[in-house]
Amino acid sequence: MKKGKGGDTAPDGGRNPYKGGGKKKAALKASAPVQQDDPRLLVPGLVLVKDFISKEEEEQLIQARPETADSAVEEREWDLDLKRKVQQYGYRFEHNAQNLRGGYLGPLPDFAQQVTARLVSTGLMPYEPDQMIINHYTPGQGIHPHVDKTHCFEGVVGSLGLGSSCIMEFKHIETGRRVDVFFERRTALMLTGEARYGWTHGISAVVSDTWKGVQFKRKNRISLTWRKVILPPAKSDGEPRPQPTNDDSAHIDEQQATA
Repeated sequence: MKKGKGGDTAPDGGRNPYKGGGKKKAALKASAPVQQDDPRLLVPGLVLVKDFISKEEEEQLIQARPETADSAVEEREWDLDLKRKVQQYGYRFEHNAQNLRGGYLGPLPDFAQQVTARLVSTGLMPYEPDQMIINHYTPGQGIHPHVDKTHCFEGVVGSLGLGSSCIMEFKHIETGRRVDVFFERRTALMLTGEARYGWTHGISAVVSDTWKGVQFKRKNRISLTWRKVILPPAKSDGEPRPQPTNDDSAHIDEQQATA
């Protein structure tokens, strides 16, 4: 973990308010991940809300019904620049540069408005999210362990899995402690506090997961992630707000591109 003049920082260069003071602890050797029915007890700040949406809502988010005029995830254009298919709304996050220089794309999609409003009204998101990324994973695809860029996004990140369940792997940045979380489809998973800043999270590139001794084959999975961007303050002379720029010291390997 980097340490600079301004205090302790997260691995990507952003401020980490959940780093403890005093002498730095020695990192532990990698150990077998812990699987527990309630992983929130092991990853402080992790919030899981099972069945946050219904099966019907899940189906409508993935593919709109023919009799409705609403669009859905699978009817939108996918970005194929990464190994997995991606859609972005609100602000574009540039995975290679690890910044928001892609600029403003427009409002969040209509098909996600109801779920977005529910995240805010239930208090899971303490503010209105203005950035959304949708990842499409086929069996055998995953995402490298990472921390969502702390110089780009605020302190709460929310995700919702559609179509298939998977195991999300958490690793404590300082101790190396590993915790597996069964990320069940239709569950809202919120990263707050220590879970947001003190742990990496990722998904292994496998075709099946084993949870409590039971093997689950993966299906096509769509992940919706909501965030709020950190924007520079508007200029007092009325000039347009500048787009966020990247702190070169915050650059990490592009394989750790955020979810």
